[in-house]
Amino acid sequence: MKSKLMQYRQKLDDNISIVNATAASATVQAEIEQAEERLAKLKEKKEYTEQNPEETEKICGGSLERDLKEKIAELNSQSDQLVGDVKELQKKIDCIRSKQEQAKQATSVLQKRNVAQVLCLKRQVKQQQLRHRQWIEQSRMMQQNVDALKQKLKSL
Repeated sequence: MKSKLMQYRQKLDDNISIVNATAASATVQAEIEQAEERLAKLKEKKEYTEQNPEETEKICGGSLERDLKEKIAELNSQSDQLVGDVKELQKKIDCIRSKQEQAKQATSVLQKRNVAQVLCLKRQVKQQQLRHRQWIEQSRMMQQNVDALKQKLKSL
């Protein structure tokens, strides 16, 4: 019985040492898992390249790179053209703004001139109304004088 107990203890100690060794090699296990992930990704890429031989030829032959460089050059030229267009439009906007400012100043001057003319015309109208009243008053007075003279002529 002692021998069975000893064997059991020996197995238990061996298992404990294996578990400790495995725990110590956890970094090794993580590296193994990372390597397996990289291997799976490489297998996926291999399958993709096998299924798309035309694209693989483009990549290997450099035509894809040439196409991309041409596309980049085209996009750069379009970008330069758009920058030029934006600058031109900005100049036009600045020109329009300066014209608007000039127009505002001109209308402001015209408004001030109009206000002055309106005041002058109001003054002239008041003077004419005053003269008209005076003329009517003089006319009425003259008519009274004429009527008075007619009365004197009739009484003579």
